[in-house]
Order: sequence, then structure tokens, then C-alpha cells
Amino acid sequence: MTVEWAKRDKYGRVVRKILDGERDVNLALVGTGWWYRKYPSEQSPVDRKLYEAAGTKARAARLGLWTDPNPVPPSEIRHGAKMPPRPASAPNACPCATGAELCTGT
Repeated sequence: MTVEWAKRDKYGRVVRKILDGERDVNLALVGTGWWYRKYPSEQSPVDRKLYEAAGTKARAARLGLWTDPNPVPPSEIRHGAKMPPRPASAPNACPCATGAELCTGT
């Protein structure tokens, strides 16, 4: 594993990109869920296009949090947003059920 970083965010946290060999782990995670669009200028133009495409594809395929009919952005959850009630028909399974190749089963 390699960790690349070049800056800190406004809270002082290091903004990282994790690579497993040639594989971009962050991109793989976006491909199973959410791409945070607020700071795209902080990514390289190439990464921006790749991440946006992966996020769009995840949304179209209803992967990760897109399986929910009313997904709540992770940033809103971190800031105290209440999760909408889960419909009885929604799966309560591990995200592995969506084909997420990086899921650890937790």
C-alpha cells in the first residue's frame, strides 16, 4: 500500500489517496457508492473525471448507499442528519451483497 497526499483540509486532516500497487483504492470505493462533489478542484483533472464517472456509474447501478431510495450524503450524516426510515423491503445485508470488492464484511 502507498499513501499519497499533498494537502490538509480546512480541519487540518490530511487528504489522502491510497494505492494498492497500481489500484486506486479510493476510486474503487467511489465505484461502490458516493463521490463527494464539493471539492473536485482538489483532485487532478484525470482523477476528477475517473471519480465522477465511477460515482455516476454507482448511482445508475444503485450500488452502495444508492440502494436506498432516499440516500443521505455521508457528509450530512456526519453533521447529525437523521437517517430516513428504511423500507421493509430494503436489504439489511452487508454491502458485500452489492458486489463491492473491497468490503471487509463489517
